Amino acid sequence: MKKAITFIMVIYIIAIIFIGYKSEIMHHNIDEDETKDENWISVSEVEISENKNDVIGYLSIPDLDNDFYINMPIEEGVGLNILATSIGHFESTPYLNGNICLVAHNSGINKNGKYVGYFDKIKDLRSGDEIILNNSYEVNTYEVISNKIISEKDMSVLNNTNENRLTLITCVKGNKNRSYRRCVVATLVHPEGFEPPTFRFVAERSIQLSYECVPIYYNDFRRKFQ
Repeated sequence: MKKAITFIMVIYIIAIIFIGYKSEIMHHNIDEDETKDENWISVSEVEISENKNDVIGYLSIPDLDNDFYINMPIEEGVGLNILATSIGHFESTPYLNGNICLVAHNSGINKNGKYVGYFDKIKDLRSGDEIILNNSYEVNTYEVISNKIISEKDMSVLNNTNENRLTLITCVKGNKNRSYRRCVVATLVHPEGFEPPTFRFVAERSIQLSYECVPIYYNDFRRKFQ
């Protein structure tokens, strides 16, 4: 009887030790996960496309002093499949003038093993730092004017502006409930001596171009029906 009781007590003690050890391991793993950005998990699960025809431009941030931040690809849209390979462009915002808004992960490795945390270091940008946008039509340089954390519900940063600017948005590391975003704003830098065209110049040039095009369209139309 005493041997049976002793055996049960030994099993009980071993069980307590095992449960405590397992609990400690689980707690340790949770702490490790908390130090990682959620994108490390989510990005790796997203189906991706390597169609380079989807790229609409490239972004470079030379002040981050790393080749990784040179010619980062930009695609139209902000879906998870796009952010798993590229920087995304908010389709509701302009892409040539006004407030051009871009978004990207700040960490994460996609299914192909490629690191896609394009905006992981934008938190280090300071006023005066340069960001270069190649939009496939022209290459423009922007100068950082603000770098702050905003609420995820603050959609005003996507509003269009009369001023040509670039807005970069990403998640905030350590913010597990995703309630905040990092937002960097930069304004277009004009070459020295640049003067924006007046309304009269734009109107006169538009009229001139329309008159120049009329004979071309007319002659083409006449040839088709002769």
